[in-house]
Amino acid sequence: MALALGWGLLLATPLTVVLVPCLYMIGFDIQHFILQNRENPEGILNKSGRLFCMGIIA
Repeated sequence: MALALGWGLLLATPLTVVLVPCLYMIGFDIQHFILQNRENPEGILNKSGRLFCMGIIA
């Protein structure tokens, strides 16, 4: 039982400390991306008409 508890803590700690905040940030980025596209109904184009995606101008 002690081994199961120890391995559970060892594996669950990185998930809680790293994975959960990363998933929250991904969710916020997706929400921001969707709201940004609602304001620009022509699509994800910047003012020069070039594709703008995730902060990178293609």
